[in-house]
Amino acid sequence: MTTPGDSDRVGPGQPVALFRSTAGRAAVQAAYDRQLARLTFAYDTRFVETRFGPTHVLMMGPADAPPAVAVHGVNFPAPFVAPMAQNLAQRFRLHLPDVVGQPGRSAQVRPSRTGHAYAGWLSDVMDGLNLPRAMLIGLSFGGSIALDLAAVAPQRIEKLALIVPAGIAGADPDLMPLARMFFDWYLFRWFPDRARIAEVVKPLAWTLDDTQYDYFSAILQHARWLISPPGPFAAADLAAFTAPCALHAADADIFFPAARLIPAARAALPTLVEAHAYPSSHVPTPAMQAEVMTRVMRFLGG
Repeated sequence: MTTPGDSDRVGPGQPVALFRSTAGRAAVQAAYDRQLARLTFAYDTRFVETRFGPTHVLMMGPADAPPAVAVHGVNFPAPFVAPMAQNLAQRFRLHLPDVVGQPGRSAQVRPSRTGHAYAGWLSDVMDGLNLPRAMLIGLSFGGSIALDLAAVAPQRIEKLALIVPAGIAGADPDLMPLARMFFDWYLFRWFPDRARIAEVVKPLAWTLDDTQYDYFSAILQHARWLISPPGPFAAADLAAFTAPCALHAADADIFFPAARLIPAARAALPTLVEAHAYPSSHVPTPAMQAEVMTRVMRFLGG
C-alpha cells in the first residue's frame, strides 16, 4: 500500500557514516547483540524492504493478536525497548523496528527530517509487515515519527500512545541544561571513563542497568549520535488525524518536561483523551515503565 502523495511529499534519505570507525561499529553491534541475548521471552525477527533500505523488525506476542507497532527513541533500538514493552505482547502482536539511520540492524540511511520522509519509511515498514492499520506507540524520537505518519496517513493509525515524545510544537526544552549535558557527552567521547557513565547519563536517565550503560558508553564513543526529529507538528498539521491519542510525560524530562509537553500536546492533538505525568527523567525509571505500560495496555484495549 503506497500512501497517496508519497512520491511528492517524502524527502530523500542520505547514507550516513554512522560510526566513527569499523572497530567502533563492531563495538556497538556487540553491545546490541548482548542485549538481544538477554531477552528472556520468545520473539521473532525479520527484515522488510523500505525506500531507505532494509529494516530489521523484532516481533513478540501471538501471531493472531491485534497488531501494534512501537517505534524507539534515538540510539536505543528494538532490543532495548522490548523488555519495557513485553507485557503488551500478552495481548498484541508487537512489532519493534530498528529505525533506519540509527545504530541497530537496519540500513544506515537517514531519512530527511522534512518532507514526511520518516512517515514514508514507517508506511513502508507497515506494508512489509502486511499491516494496513495498527495501534502505534512512539517513544521519544519515535513519537515524532508516529506524528509524521499521523500527519500524512492518519488512516493507518488505530490508536496512538506517545511516551515522552519529540515532535510536538510548543514543547521546547531549556537550552542551558541540554548544552551542559551534550558538552559532558562530547567530553566522554574523548576521555571515556566507565566509572563515570552513570553520572554522564543521569540528566537523561536516572536508572539504567549495566548492559544499558555499556551500550550508551559505546554509542557516545563510537557513533554520530546527534540527530533531529521530524516536526514539530501543530494542530494544523494533524487536522485529519482522528484516532484516540494518549500521552505519557515526565516531570524531570530534560528535553520535553511535562509542564510544557502536556499543554502543547493538548493544543496540537484534539483527539488527546488522556495525559499523564510521572516523577521521572526522560527515560522512565523501571517503576515508571511498569506504570506507563499498564496504562498503555488499558488505553490500547488490552
